[in-house]
Amino acid sequence: MNIKKIVLFVLLIGGGMIMISSTAFSMIGRKFEPLDLRNTGEKGYFITAEFPYYRLNPNEWQDRLRKIKAAGIDYITFYVPWNLHEPSEGVFDFTGVTRKQTNLKPLLRILKEMNMYAIVKPGPFICAEVSHGGIPDWVTKNDKIIMKTALGGNLGFRQDGKPLPIYLSSNYLKFVSNWYETLAKETIIENQYPNGPIVAIQIENEIPYSTSELADPFSWGYDGETVKMYTQWLTSVYKNIANYNNLHNTSFRSFDCIFPPVKWDCTTLKQWLSYQDWVMFKSYYVAKVIEIYSKILLDIGVNLPFYHNYLMLDDESPTEFSKINKVIYGGPNYWLPASPLYDEHSFFEGLKRLYMANASLCSKSYIPEMNWGWGNASEYSFLAKYLLHATSGFNVYPIVDSDDAGMLDGRKYSNNPEPYPGTAPIDETGVEREAYYSLKKLTTYLNKVGTRMVTANNAAKVCIVYSPLYNYPSAYAKWGKIGRSDLTNIFGEMIDMNESLYYMIKTFYSENVSFRLVNLDSVKQEELDKYQLAFVLSYSYMKNEGMEKLSKYVENGGIMVLGPDIPYMDEFFKPSNTLSSILTNIHSAGEVKISKPFPITIKSNDECFKVSKRLNYFSAPTENTLASYQGKPFFVSQKYGKGKVYLIGFNYFLLSALNTRVFDKIAKENEIESKEVLLDTNGIYVNVEKSKDETFVFITNRSKEIDRIAFTVRDEKGILRKIEVSTKKGSVSIIELKEGEVMSAFVEGENNAFIICDMHKIASDSKELLYFRSISN
Repeated sequence: MNIKKIVLFVLLIGGGMIMISSTAFSMIGRKFEPLDLRNTGEKGYFITAEFPYYRLNPNEWQDRLRKIKAAGIDYITFYVPWNLHEPSEGVFDFTGVTRKQTNLKPLLRILKEMNMYAIVKPGPFICAEVSHGGIPDWVTKNDKIIMKTALGGNLGFRQDGKPLPIYLSSNYLKFVSNWYETLAKETIIENQYPNGPIVAIQIENEIPYSTSELADPFSWGYDGETVKMYTQWLTSVYKNIANYNNLHNTSFRSFDCIFPPVKWDCTTLKQWLSYQDWVMFKSYYVAKVIEIYSKILLDIGVNLPFYHNYLMLDDESPTEFSKINKVIYGGPNYWLPASPLYDEHSFFEGLKRLYMANASLCSKSYIPEMNWGWGNASEYSFLAKYLLHATSGFNVYPIVDSDDAGMLDGRKYSNNPEPYPGTAPIDETGVEREAYYSLKKLTTYLNKVGTRMVTANNAAKVCIVYSPLYNYPSAYAKWGKIGRSDLTNIFGEMIDMNESLYYMIKTFYSENVSFRLVNLDSVKQEELDKYQLAFVLSYSYMKNEGMEKLSKYVENGGIMVLGPDIPYMDEFFKPSNTLSSILTNIHSAGEVKISKPFPITIKSNDECFKVSKRLNYFSAPTENTLASYQGKPFFVSQKYGKGKVYLIGFNYFLLSALNTRVFDKIAKENEIESKEVLLDTNGIYVNVEKSKDETFVFITNRSKEIDRIAFTVRDEKGILRKIEVSTKKGSVSIIELKEGEVMSAFVEGENNAFIICDMHKIASDSKELLYFRSISN
């Protein structure tokens, strides 16, 4: 099929090149709404299950689907492997000619008969631990289609080394278009809901190519077509070569003379700008891939919601959440390096990833890949439940073990040993494991309370504001293996947004502060203005649009804590006083390099804290100064409009003790009630989500000793309720309250499970309490 001219790009079939006319994006197709995907008007918590039909004997499909439905799950997801359905160019199989699994009609018929629904995931790349990630080998026989590294080498799939195609290569796009069109006509269009069971489409998978290491800026993008796109993108951003040369301190004759950086050779901000351009372009490129693939399906006649399953990155280029979300819905992936049940770092990394995804969407996320089948029942029950408070749904990946992937071109089709993965809730013979019954209990609870739980939200008055711009330097340090000292020499300190967020989230979460994460790129002014207190990590540069939002936020009455720098340049390092102009009495006065930690005392506080490495100080009147070092103010404040700014001259995000003290001081000084829970027990975390009628309380126990906990929670009416609950070590319990009454509960105990709320006790004679009070929805 020919790809038509669409809003933001043109594919010239003759020249075969995508031409960039704008760097803006807009939503493609119907919006993916996990709370009500079929648009029935009945919202609920969205639970799906991965069903790898291509790994199972078709004779087993119906049995496994019955067991999935019996587990309380009506929606399945499945990849459609391109290399199985088009084994040679132009030869398609949707009828079971080349292998028994390729006939999808029986699968879709069974789903319809059982009142079940499907989300189809046609790639073109699927990973799925199969040969070539689902891409046909014949596609990459042409070397011009293969991705190139900075050294000019071919890029291979991390699982089997097979070459990976350039996402937007004109030749590859023709193959992809033909694959999408044939699949749509053979399978999708006639089975679109409400005529059939297919309710949504996942576009691509874990871009780029299910490999976090491809966040290394030097790892791909050096083929001729991508470089040409890069120069066009530069033209769109900088408008003319004179402007580019002025900002970059270069002397190019035209944009066509510019080549992306191939190695690290950077010592100044002007030199850094070209490195920033490259990772910024990569984020744009990935969103463009999603846009073009979505548009192909839309033009064919696929009228379904689209979404994407993110790679295991945390809003890092090239997987920049807010850019992808401008095109289609994106959800986080929960392949973590270790189980959050045992590993504290993975526990808080998992929260950070989810909160960042939610910040980009401005809503709770559906998790397209909750890796339930990669461990024991306790580990993955914990994984799902500890994230429940901030999710709208999850996909059990996978729900069945399988051992019939067979062979392709003389080698095993599965890149992983079979049965795959080996620990799924339903084993390869169809027997339900412990994880199945654990999952069934959870779905029983969620299916009954989901309509109420999904309307409950964290009524936070406090937010942490972050800018994805500050993740660009760490792309080179973390993934490009450039020494942090090389970046510190450019910026004065290491700029790493994710590291700073990790510690800030850990502090606030551990202190039971009710807060939300805010993405400065995607948040609307009216949404930002809802928060009374905003903590903002800021360096010497920031996007002008972000500075304008923050300035307006303070003017409208917000309390902003800024640091370690006052931004005085925009994202292109051009002078900007957008934010500094609101600090009429305060100005940057220099910095001090600290070789040893030193104690400081904050005014009106006897506690001392230790700060090290780099300290910015300011010129400020005495009445605006809250703390000084050797007579140099580094913690100052000033009113502006209806609000107030606090400025701290070092990265306080990284210091948990100081975070707590600074937070308590500022919250108290401005009469901000920030905690919905009164609790002081290490290893126990309580989250509170409220609607106008109910309060949901989530109790996470990561302690090694505590088996019961007492705390006080502020309910939906603002009334303090005393709660005591049994809590099994390594468990998450959920309690639903309404006007002080326990309406539902899913509680685990070391012995008999129980809840006491305002002296009223509900108990079980077993270690689990699954309770529902008779109520109307």
